[in-house]
Amino acid sequence: RAYNGITYSTVTAIAEAVASIGLHLFTRKFVKKGNKTEVQVDEVLEHSALSLLYYGNRLMTHYDLFEATQSYLDLVGEAFWIILRDGDEPAELWPVRPDWMKVNPSVKDVVESYTYAPGGMGRDLVKFDPRDVIHFKYFNPLNPYRGKGSVQAASMAIDIHTFAQEYNRNFFFNSAVPGMVFTTEQKVSKEVIERF
Repeated sequence: RAYNGITYSTVTAIAEAVASIGLHLFTRKFVKKGNKTEVQVDEVLEHSALSLLYYGNRLMTHYDLFEATQSYLDLVGEAFWIILRDGDEPAELWPVRPDWMKVNPSVKDVVESYTYAPGGMGRDLVKFDPRDVIHFKYFNPLNPYRGKGSVQAASMAIDIHTFAQEYNRNFFFNSAVPGMVFTTEQKVSKEVIERF
């Protein structure tokens, strides 16, 4: 809900910068040269991981995928990608609303599963295996399973700014003058004033 005004401008500027970053894949191997071991780095130009990241899904490009992910991170401190598979191979990456995703803890494996509630409703729940979810999150000192975003941390200041803007807008919508003034030359009792 805070994604408007200055918050929108700030989050969008950061998300667009992140989405504009070019992706590169490199291999690294150690090569012996005499008595020394050197690191040889080579760029990989074609790989299924690069294709997956560049062509995210049927609706979104690499740019859209990363812009949405960074926006969610700044707004609520976390983002989720659902991995759709073709057989066992990842075929598409779909960002989903983090506020509709529930992390189900496990005693043994940290995360037992993820549950997604489309529309934020308790019906039509979709359960995901942890191997089909990539969870990005900023540090949250109160909950290791969930992130905390910059906008969440600044929510009070953002609310005050928004309320002040709304007040000022309404002031000018009313022509910045009171619509009516009541005057009297008679002395009016406190009860009459309060009733009035």
